[in-house]
Amino acid sequence: MTHTVLLALTPEQLEISPGVGAFTVFFVLAIAVALLVMNMSKHLRRVDRHRIEAEVRAEIEAEMQGEDQTPTQNQPTDGQEPDQAA
Repeated sequence: MTHTVLLALTPEQLEISPGVGAFTVFFVLAIAVALLVMNMSKHLRRVDRHRIEAEVRAEIEAEMQGEDQTPTQNQPTDGQEPDQAA
């Protein structure tokens, strides 16, 4: 009996649509993806900031060490005695 009912339906009546359930699932997935993208962006900015801070800190330390190693006027260089003013 169901076969005869299906055959009597027109193609427009047999059309299948995703419905409200599929729309709801798609909408929830879209929101989840948007939240994940925002979270990843936040983490990438944080990592980039830490990397830049580390590079600046290393440059400052290199400059500080460079200043500490520069000879002054009274320090001997290459094993020579300092100049003594009499």
